[in-house]
Amino acid sequence: MFKLNLELLKKANECKGTDEARFYLNGVFVKYSKKQKQMIYVATNGYILYKGVEDVDYDLTKEELKKLEKGFVMFYDFKKIKNYTEIISCEFVKEDCLLIKCQHNGEAYYLSIRLLMDNYFPKYDKVIIPDINNKTKKYNKKNIKVGYVVFDGLYLEKIRKMGANLHQPIKWVEEEHSPYRFNINNKELIILMPIKNKW
Repeated sequence: MFKLNLELLKKANECKGTDEARFYLNGVFVKYSKKQKQMIYVATNGYILYKGVEDVDYDLTKEELKKLEKGFVMFYDFKKIKNYTEIISCEFVKEDCLLIKCQHNGEAYYLSIRLLMDNYFPKYDKVIIPDINNKTKKYNKKNIKVGYVVFDGLYLEKIRKMGANLHQPIKWVEEEHSPYRFNINNKELIILMPIKNKW
């Protein structure tokens, strides 16, 4: 039995996709690294990617460890449990189902979450860019202009609410279609892909 971080799930939920053609992006990807003793939470819709990491050391069964290290996609709208205070426990009840025990107003509630256990989720590590400090311009309320790229204000407002520091985006390379990295803290980051060309 193990737990999941409700706050990281809620943040990842903001960045997941809604495209039926790419259904594997419509959930939150969760993976456990026994070597690093970390639970990793990732979500992306192709334009914005969130990654959050929690330091945990679980005493897992071989079956649980196998599933958690492989990773799975959770299909659920975590906005629906915005008032829940914590996740008490999680248990695999079927190959494609996770039973989550949550706490709300002092009472326990159970959620049955559908999973995708196959390796459909993209190689997110290829998008995670190094932490390189370059000089950048400050943003305004509607968009951010760095080099020849304009970001859509909708996504900027979203990552602002998630706690990202928009004043100091870290650019990967000088190419026009490069992703930009916004750090929330040393355990969370957001990668924002440019969705327009020159302004």
